[in-house]
Amino acid sequence: MRILLAVWSIMTPSRSKPTTIVSSLELMCVLLNDSKHTSIITAKPHSTPEPRLTSVRCPLKFRKNVGEFVVRRLSLKNFGVYLRQCYSMKTSSRPQNWAEINPSYGHCAVVALAVHDYFGATICNGKIPPEIAHRHHTGFLDHCWNMLDGKCVDYTSEQFGPKFPYDDLVAGRLDAVRKVSKEELLRDELLAKNYAHFTCRLNAVLTQRHKQQAPG
Repeated sequence: MRILLAVWSIMTPSRSKPTTIVSSLELMCVLLNDSKHTSIITAKPHSTPEPRLTSVRCPLKFRKNVGEFVVRRLSLKNFGVYLRQCYSMKTSSRPQNWAEINPSYGHCAVVALAVHDYFGATICNGKIPPEIAHRHHTGFLDHCWNMLDGKCVDYTSEQFGPKFPYDDLVAGRLDAVRKVSKEELLRDELLAKNYAHFTCRLNAVLTQRHKQQAPG
């Protein structure tokens, strides 16, 4: 009954709101939400210029602005540009070592979570042997990245120096690589806090982009 009434409200012109048009996509986002998340449609990157579609999960507190998060034709390339606007000392896992010259430092987990949220990518974690971490002054003993359509997606690889054996890390030649879930990562209290701040900032950046590209 709720769905029929909602569909009827779209099909029936409203004189009180002549400038407001509720898209069927936004309607479905509202109708299909659960107690924690709302499913939203966005672009999924692909090897061809035309991306496919996949589902994005939007935090509950952004549900009232669900229309703002229908991010059309979002690609991995421009997603990286938006991520760079969100890096800060506040969201780094090692704030004492963070610097503007290396903005992605300490952001591997929150970024891997964001790529998982927006593109459905698998989250991977690899351990860095202590002797290698010490030699290259990483400041941490593990690293997170994503796998999507069989390819490695890592926006924070730039935090490593040019001599760091990055290819060996993601290939599992330094230590075993394992898939991790969002729930497992967010058991860490500090990471959960950083993720909340980072997600808030990222959603604000994407909202601003949506407003700038909206017609009229």
